[in-house]
Amino acid sequence: MEYAMAMTLKADIARASRANGVSKPVDLVHLSAQTFGDSALEAEVLTLFLSQSAVYFHAWRRATTQDARRRAAHTLKGAARSIGAWELADIAGAAELPGFQREAELAAELDRVAEYIRAIV
Repeated sequence: MEYAMAMTLKADIARASRANGVSKPVDLVHLSAQTFGDSALEAEVLTLFLSQSAVYFHAWRRATTQDARRRAAHTLKGAARSIGAWELADIAGAAELPGFQREAELAAELDRVAEYIRAIV
């Protein structure tokens, strides 16, 4: 429970820091804390996220049941939170619910995160 509260607090702080509406797609401070400041590990985690997030997104798109869509979106949400991709995590969280109609927004945010990662790794 404490971990969930800490993640929520970090997400709230990240959102509050976007007063001008502009934010980086990945919270590098959060990522650094997750990797204990190990830049090689950060690069490895980001590279892994690139490949795995594409797998989760495609699984979500191909899912034929609501449960399969929910699981794929939930996994994508968790992966996004782990690197500090808060906006992507929020949209993926919404994609867990029945009736989600923002596929283009989810795809665009995933692309934004991926482009950012490719630029820094």
